[in-house]
Amino acid sequence: MMAIRHISYLLAIALVTVLSACNSGGSTNVAEGGIGGTGITTSGQITAFGSIWVNGIEFETDSASIFVEGTEEFGDDQDHLDECMVVTVVGTVNADGVSGTADVVRFADEMEGTVDANNVAASNTLTVMSQTVTVTASTCFEDDSGASIASLADIPVNAVVEVSGFSDGQGNIVATRVEVKAGAWTGEELELKGVVDNLNTGAETFEIGALIIDYSSADLSELGATPLTNGLYVEVESESAIVGGVMDADEVELEDEDGEWGHDGDDGEEYELEGVINTIINSEQIEVNGQLVDISESPDYEGAISVICLPERL
Repeated sequence: MMAIRHISYLLAIALVTVLSACNSGGSTNVAEGGIGGTGITTSGQITAFGSIWVNGIEFETDSASIFVEGTEEFGDDQDHLDECMVVTVVGTVNADGVSGTADVVRFADEMEGTVDANNVAASNTLTVMSQTVTVTASTCFEDDSGASIASLADIPVNAVVEVSGFSDGQGNIVATRVEVKAGAWTGEELELKGVVDNLNTGAETFEIGALIIDYSSADLSELGATPLTNGLYVEVESESAIVGGVMDADEVELEDEDGEWGHDGDDGEEYELEGVINTIINSEQIEVNGQLVDISESPDYEGAISVICLPERL
C-alpha cells in the first residue's frame, strides 16, 4: 500500500473542534469536497440521489457500470443502492468541482452477520460477530426483516444485520448504514471482511478483530496463488452458527481483488476519501480507513494534528 501524494479530499475540517467531539461519544465531523477537470476515484457515503451524490459531487450514472459485492449485473440500475451506503466511484469531475460522470460505482458492505449485543442506548455500539460497530446520529437505519423493529436501539440479539461504513479492518466499524435483514438468524450466509491477524497454520485459524476464523474446512480456491498470511485483506463466508466466538468458514477469498488493505494508487492520482482516522503515524502521515495518507504537502486543514482523538471521522 502506498501513500497518495495528492488527496483531492483536502481534509477540510476544523480540527480545533475535535476535542469536544472526543467527550461527546456521538459527534462526527464529515468533510465533503472535490477538485475539478480531471479523472478521479472517490470513496464515501451516498448522500443523495437524482444521479448519485458522493463527497459533495453529483455524478451522472447513465452510462456507469454498477457493481454490488463484486458482481456487475445491474448495469446503470441504482435500485440496489441506498443512501448512506459507502461506495467507490471512478469517473471524471467537471471544472465546477461539484458535478461529474461516473464510469464505475462499486458497493460492498463491511459485514452481514448476527448481533451479539446491543448497547446503542448506553454506548452507541452494536457487537456483531465479535466486531464493534459504532453508530452515530447520522447512521441510517432500515428494517427489511418484517419484524417491525423501530430503531437501532431495538435490534434484538441474534438479528441479522448488514453494515456499511468505515472499517479499520481489525474489528472496529463506524456505521453509516445498518439494515436489519432478519429478526433472527435461521441459517442465512454470514460474511465478514477484514485483515487476517494471528494466523495459526497448525490449528488452521486466524482472527478478524475478536472473531476467530476456523478455516480448516474452508474453500480457499479464490485466494489463487496468494498464500494466506497476516495482513491479507479477505472476505470470510459461513452458513454455520458462530459458537464461542468461533466462525467455521465455508470460504475465504481475497477482497479488493489483490487482498491489499487500502487504495493502491499512483503518485499524482486524484483520490478523494471520506472515513475514519485509525492511526496518527506522525505529523505528516495519518491512516484513514486503513489507507496511508501523506499530509505533508500543504493539505487544507485547520488546527493541530495532535488534538485528534481516535477514531475520528472525516
